[in-house]
Amino acid sequence: MAHVSSGTRGSPGKARRFAVVLVTATLVLACHPKLPVQTHPPPAQWPHTVEHVIIVTIDGLRADEVGEEYTPNLQRMIDEGASTLSAQTVYPSLTLPAHTSLVTGLTPDQHHIRWNSYKPEMGDLTAATIFDVARENGMTTAFLSGKEKLRHIVQPDDVDLCSIEKRTDRAVMDEALGHLHSQRPNLMLVHLPDVDRAGHFAGWTSGRQRQTLKEADRLVGRLLESIEALEMGFSTVVIVAADHGGQDRHHKNIKDTDIVTIPWIVWGDSIEPRKLSPVSITATANTALRLLGIAPPRDWIAREVEAVPAGPSVAP
Repeated sequence: MAHVSSGTRGSPGKARRFAVVLVTATLVLACHPKLPVQTHPPPAQWPHTVEHVIIVTIDGLRADEVGEEYTPNLQRMIDEGASTLSAQTVYPSLTLPAHTSLVTGLTPDQHHIRWNSYKPEMGDLTAATIFDVARENGMTTAFLSGKEKLRHIVQPDDVDLCSIEKRTDRAVMDEALGHLHSQRPNLMLVHLPDVDRAGHFAGWTSGRQRQTLKEADRLVGRLLESIEALEMGFSTVVIVAADHGGQDRHHKNIKDTDIVTIPWIVWGDSIEPRKLSPVSITATANTALRLLGIAPPRDWIAREVEAVPAGPSVAP
């Protein structure tokens, strides 16, 4: 069954759930209700640079597979934006823990999600996410995924659109583009699962996986075309990242370069082209908020990528 919600921002729903992450916590996650997000005003050097941030995660994408041959649209984003092909994911390098770190800025030891399948009995994430913070600041949000396990991260009343079910990259992107055209959310995450599935089935860097990667790249190209067609270029930034890489037919809990090294790309008319120093996937959370002009919660330790330079937020 699809995990879909299209609630109204500001509707009562069930009470918002936030929590300060306790590293020493041993209770089941569901026992810790979320507490109100504690934020602070952005400093003067954090301008409200854009109105929309779209995060695209390509599940299982190795950094060394990115290039003109298989990913011409990602290569375009690299050429026109700020990027590194030496970013690092978290350990364990698994889809659910890594995506949790991406939206919270916390490591698995801090957010406590270390498993990698949908287990309702384990409870849901209790740490605040970028979607919680964005909504607290009056922004609209959306989370779309092709894997059921990501239900642990976001609940239907946590975002304005929550659409999480087992499906293909194309199905995820089709819905995301439809939502972009109709609602233009301020913060949206689009998770494409098929590159990872092809890796587990046929092997990482196999012909089948590379064909799947070409299709994922084509879908990213459709997103860029939609942003341009909607004349949202100067008000939108797209962040593309992977959750992990892989080798053979796995990405087991080993700290191998092929598994932990991921691409991390920031693209938009307001982003000046440059190469970035290696960053952690945890930096995505604060960077997304910084681009929206929002300060992160006080207890978040991961910092935004200060080297991402932003130009004017409106067309000259």
